[in-house]
Amino acid sequence: MNPRKQRSMLMIAIVVILAAIAIYWIAGRSAKAPEIPSVSNNTTNTPTAPANAATNTTTPSPNTKPPVADSPLTGDNNSLSIASQAAGKSVVVDALSLIKPGFVTIHEIDAQGKPGKIIGTSKLITAGAKTDLIVAANTVAGKTYIAMLHIDDGNGKFDITKDKEATDANGRPVEIKFVVK
Repeated sequence: MNPRKQRSMLMIAIVVILAAIAIYWIAGRSAKAPEIPSVSNNTTNTPTAPANAATNTTTPSPNTKPPVADSPLTGDNNSLSIASQAAGKSVVVDALSLIKPGFVTIHEIDAQGKPGKIIGTSKLITAGAKTDLIVAANTVAGKTYIAMLHIDDGNGKFDITKDKEATDANGRPVEIKFVVK
């Protein structure tokens, strides 16, 4: 093959590789969850979980009760599902179910591995099953957070002192740890 043809083939290969990288990069950026103005940050409350609170995660520690078997999200039980996700300004709750109106809170984890400072709270969520709920919360790569369900006390506004933790069918708080990449 002559040198001119080799250079042309090399240039075409480089353009194809660069185009593939650009497409991959654009697809990755568009996969991030959009921010929806239906949620608000709440950075003034710093609750701690009750001493007997169990964490419902896929990898329970020896000090926690095992998670309840997964049940379909039908609105008949309080339940919560959230996957590991990219750091950013919002958290995507994959699915949840509430038997009464309530809220999702996003917590930092305290030194004992329990829910700590609230960094994000949803607006009031009606009872029933929901998917792809976005909660504004600034998260950092490499950290683990806890998402938790709370039942509204009837006034439609989140108050950590009045809106008690939602519980599952076994009476355990509905909360789940998730990792931010």
